[in-house]
Amino acid sequence: YDGYSSEESYIGGAPVGANKNDINQNLADVEKFMTAIESCYPLTLGFDIVPYYKEADKCCFCPCGGGLKKWRESVGVDSLIGDRECDLKKANTPMSLMGHLRDIGGVKKEKKGFTPMGCEFHYAIRVYLETLYSMNGDYRGGVGHKALYQMNDDNYRRAVAAELTLLKKEIQAGKKVIAEQETENWRLKSEREKLEEDMAKIKKINEHFYDKISSLEKDREKLKIEKKNPTSCLTDEQLQRYSKSWQRY
Repeated sequence: YDGYSSEESYIGGAPVGANKNDINQNLADVEKFMTAIESCYPLTLGFDIVPYYKEADKCCFCPCGGGLKKWRESVGVDSLIGDRECDLKKANTPMSLMGHLRDIGGVKKEKKGFTPMGCEFHYAIRVYLETLYSMNGDYRGGVGHKALYQMNDDNYRRAVAAELTLLKKEIQAGKKVIAEQETENWRLKSEREKLEEDMAKIKKINEHFYDKISSLEKDREKLKIEKKNPTSCLTDEQLQRYSKSWQRY
């Protein structure tokens, strides 16, 4: 923890020189908690998106806060937090979340020395995010997320520049998708118009046949031509004979 051994810093509020069994148990709890963190998408969502407008990335939740109590219960780690649940219930930007994690979980250097760690869970989450989104990896070309740095320092400015570059690329990709969709819409519109034209032709042909049949029927009536009725293939005598034979059964 920031270069200090377990005996030299607070572990979950334990004083300096705390019992090693308690320290080991706390470390085991932290390990179990951090294993579950990998499935905590509300924690990292704001880090993984490019903000198209101010605070568009305001969707990060602290796993130790009341807003994610149901998540902790679902993965079986709520009991590890106990009464150390923090007050951060609502969504935050990555910048404000990292500030929260630094305030509650960390060893700070002051004039009189170092202040002890407030919460080992917050500290572990902070280290997890700093590792996941640091400049030492592939995140945004190896620059890292701006939330990991102090505002307006060199690393912060490089991270902001990388974010803007990525934003421009996504806008260009979005414009390309829109153009492709417009082309597809035009194609579908042309096909629909051709289909409607063909249907109109078919309707016209059917109406022609209908009018022709109607005209022939009117001519038959004018000429008093008798309309033939359908006849049976069997004579009346044959029908009677088959009827009597059927009644026997």
